[in-house]
Amino acid sequence: MTRGVLACCGAALMCVLLAGCAVPERDVTKFSVAELERLSAEDDAEAIKELSVRYATGNGVEKDGTKSLDLLRRAVDMDDAGAMFMMGAAYATGVGVPIDEAQAVMWYEKAAAKGNALGQYWLAIMIGNSRGNIVGSWAAAAPLFEKAAMQGHSDAAFMLGWIHQMGETGKIDYEQAANWYRKASETVLNQKAQFNLR
Repeated sequence: MTRGVLACCGAALMCVLLAGCAVPERDVTKFSVAELERLSAEDDAEAIKELSVRYATGNGVEKDGTKSLDLLRRAVDMDDAGAMFMMGAAYATGVGVPIDEAQAVMWYEKAAAKGNALGQYWLAIMIGNSRGNIVGSWAAAAPLFEKAAMQGHSDAAFMLGWIHQMGETGKIDYEQAANWYRKASETVLNQKAQFNLR
């Protein structure tokens, strides 16, 4: 499960990056570019992140990777944990910057330290896979998965189930595995967790 998790999850990570990264208080994805520009001028971090995504994808504006990164850095400078996660995702996937797993880890750590569930989850993935100059293990990743799972991150709960099922913490614990798979199933329709509960 070393490189496989990053490979299979790369597309999912990219979708998260391009979709914004968190469920905001309001759905800025439905705002016009003009409205986002106005809110961005007022230092609205959610609007700035959405504008960054729009410029990265060319959604309603001419695609401009430089402007996208400038906007994202502006949200990071505002100490926005979601923007920190997005910066990590950019480095992990090479969106607008060269792929640099050590930089991705650094940004995931910053987001995770602020309680960002996506930052916690992806930092745990990097630790479990010993990526980004980290010598890690799935046991070392487990506490971060748990923090993310407790915030409703279904895939983090699934990974905890897998860790316990496979004995990655030093012993196989099917009861704990089943508990985490159930939690993963409660949050969203997590078919992997439902399959593993059979």
